[in-house]
Amino acid sequence: MKKKNLCPYKALIVIINEGRNIEDKVLYVLKNYDITRSVISFAKGTAPSSISDFFGFGVDNKIVVSTFVDSGRVGEITADLKEILELDKSNRGMIFTLPITALSSNILGLWRKVDERKS
Repeated sequence: MKKKNLCPYKALIVIINEGRNIEDKVLYVLKNYDITRSVISFAKGTAPSSISDFFGFGVDNKIVVSTFVDSGRVGEITADLKEILELDKSNRGMIFTLPITALSSNILGLWRKVDERKS
């Protein structure tokens, strides 16, 4: 029997090439959806060049933006991010979501309280 996921959020991960203040574009889109809490990390591509060349990824500096988004709005948020970041072009980056199957009730409660204050 499949368990029902009771968490109303999904983890949204955006990995993009560093430069052109690209993280500002991501944060702009997220802010339009009232998502004001994100973690921005800096990374480097680690795949060997033959693999990265095959998939069209360079071994450039990367920016990783992570946040939680309302599960019901994932489609529209990712569509806006894909458009503004031009992810349909090669070597721009990627975006994906992960289901959150377990989240500490304390963290989830804190997240909801902040959301309620915005309303």
